[in-house]
Amino acid sequence: MRKTSICGLGQVRDAIAPALAGLVLEAGGWPVPCGIVPDDPAALRGALAAALGQADLVVVSAGFSVGVRDATAEAVATLGKPGVFCHGLAVKPGKPTLLAECDGVACW
Repeated sequence: MRKTSICGLGQVRDAIAPALAGLVLEAGGWPVPCGIVPDDPAALRGALAAALGQADLVVVSAGFSVGVRDATAEAVATLGKPGVFCHGLAVKPGKPTLLAECDGVACW
């Protein structure tokens, strides 16, 4: 008998979304998981814009690295004012943290 997996080889597993959804429910909110977005600036901007259009708070659980491949901070900065307040904290864990507001919606 072969063992099977939910994800195939090389696919990304979303391990944090269920935990975040539980925290949102515990705090009295209603979580709306939006899935995994590819490392593509246009796809990222589109997914963030859609999430910002339906939420009071948007939480991104990956992609806030300070490396050249990460486009999250740049995408968030284009989606509304005032924009990015902080990108990176001098603490571990938490260095790549992003805090922003896009036209009245908080984005972490």
